[in-house]
Amino acid sequence: MNSWFETDTFAGCLALSLNLPLLVPLANMIPVDIDTERLQRSGYRDVPIDASWLRLPTTIRLFWFAFPTPIPDLTTTTDHSARALGHVTGAEAPPGFSMPRPGMTSVVIALIPVVTRVPQSLPLASSGQFGPLDAAVWAIADLVRAARLLDDMPPLPDVTVQSLPGQSIPVAHACVRDDTLIWNDEVWRHRLDGPMVEVTTYRDSPLAAVDQQRLLDSFADLRVRSPSYVLYDLLGRADAAMDAGQPENAVIGYAITCEYFITNLALALAWETANSSSDAAIEAAATALKPWAASVENLLERCSPIGEGRWNANDVTVAAWLTDVVHIRNRLVHRGENTTMHHSRWAREAALGLIEMVKRRLMSSTKFPKARAQFTGQLSVKRWSSNRRRTDHEQRLANRHAYIAQSESFREWRDRVYAEDPRD
Repeated sequence: MNSWFETDTFAGCLALSLNLPLLVPLANMIPVDIDTERLQRSGYRDVPIDASWLRLPTTIRLFWFAFPTPIPDLTTTTDHSARALGHVTGAEAPPGFSMPRPGMTSVVIALIPVVTRVPQSLPLASSGQFGPLDAAVWAIADLVRAARLLDDMPPLPDVTVQSLPGQSIPVAHACVRDDTLIWNDEVWRHRLDGPMVEVTTYRDSPLAAVDQQRLLDSFADLRVRSPSYVLYDLLGRADAAMDAGQPENAVIGYAITCEYFITNLALALAWETANSSSDAAIEAAATALKPWAASVENLLERCSPIGEGRWNANDVTVAAWLTDVVHIRNRLVHRGENTTMHHSRWAREAALGLIEMVKRRLMSSTKFPKARAQFTGQLSVKRWSSNRRRTDHEQRLANRHAYIAQSESFREWRDRVYAEDPRD
């Protein structure tokens, strides 16, 4: 028996084969740990676990494949459109034509340890409970999010159970005999209702080995919600909304990205300045910052100890953020106004400008090395670090153990500050 499967805990293993609505450039087996701590950091934190299927902690395995997918030609749609146009203009409809386009889609096989011996009698997805289909899609979704963090990757959309194309999911089950998984010859189907989507091919070949490893590193940092990775995940989600032609979602996404960055940076500076996790230090920070009630502009001014110019509307970059992100977001949310793709492009430019300004000032500052490590990486060092200090910055980045420990320390400290919110 392979070490990943615990025969003392699980009665069998479930295999699901899922078609994704896009091609993700992965081609290897990826183990994904699922436990209650990670669930508490996810959108499933308030969803009870389906105990008829799952027991946590567990490890599931994802096998990634790419297959050609039929893309329907545009003949029928084009003919109907042309005929309708001819009806109004009097023009004769053009002859039918075909525009076949090849496509590729990712298919993921998920192996999920389960506690049941009679899986055919249970639904894969139960309303209001976290079941095997949720576990598989959650792991897949986090890997897609990690993939879009790579430098040359297009804005991949989020993957959810609801976004999967309608399909009949093949399901198989293995039982445990003599510490061995024995697969049943029977394959049954789970009908998943979903949208009819046109598969988007982003890459025609798997990532190189070095990029696969970078993706897995990003995946690990996303799952523990390291601040810099969460920042770029939020930015990628806003980019995906703009790529999908959803300007309102894009503008709100860029606003969330900036507010997350500013709020967490202000908290990180307070965390490093206090250098204490005592109850008194937590209470003092909560009283001073009140991050649950303070305006984002006020929190930005709290970052001024970093130095390097004004941290308010008198700075050109800050003024652009207030105009093209905050103001447009407020008009959208408070007045219900519509936005356009022009607004979303302006919001993106202003958001990137603010993020770049703050990262540059962090790299130039001689203070707050811990906070800087949470929000900057190799690219920031390459772009904005002085030659004299570059080696020191690179050594800090290379010490991944220290980075993870500091990241966990900051997140725990931040969560204790938010626990002081009287509304909780």
